[in-house]
Amino acid sequence: MDINSTTDDMSIYDGYVFEIQFLQAVRTVRAVTFGIALVGLIANTLVYITASKLGESEHSSGFMFMRCLAVSDSMALLQDGIIEMGLPLLGLRMRTLSDYACKVLAFYSWSTTLAANLVLVALSFDRVLALWTPVFYFQRSKPSHALITTIILQIFSMVCTVPTLTFFKVQYKLLD
Repeated sequence: MDINSTTDDMSIYDGYVFEIQFLQAVRTVRAVTFGIALVGLIANTLVYITASKLGESEHSSGFMFMRCLAVSDSMALLQDGIIEMGLPLLGLRMRTLSDYACKVLAFYSWSTTLAANLVLVALSFDRVLALWTPVFYFQRSKPSHALITTIILQIFSMVCTVPTLTFFKVQYKLLD
């Protein structure tokens, strides 16, 4: 069908235009997400450095939770923002390299995102304890408790996402 034709049936041409616009929108979303991930990685690095310097004099677990959250969040940003969104802008699609790469990256993506969310919940719970029982909290709270809690949450998130290692695989399509 000629693009310049004047027939009423322009569905193929309209579909082609829609596909181009959709792909341009996807590239834009990928670029914006990649930029947000870079800013997030920089911000998490600054949070980690600041919490490390301030947390040296503190005996509470709050600063340790903040450092652990910065690390967990950075791991999720690395996968979801840089590898999944940024590398395809350069023409690299890591999940399509092999079934193994697909499984490992899906596992990493799911486990780091779950771990970051669980550490955020733990940090919130830590803050609630600090507000509700300040005397008990400051007497009993130790940075080692936060570190142990974070390690347990990381392991728990990996155990919960093990099924991704069996269910995800590359699906090849034949083009007509």
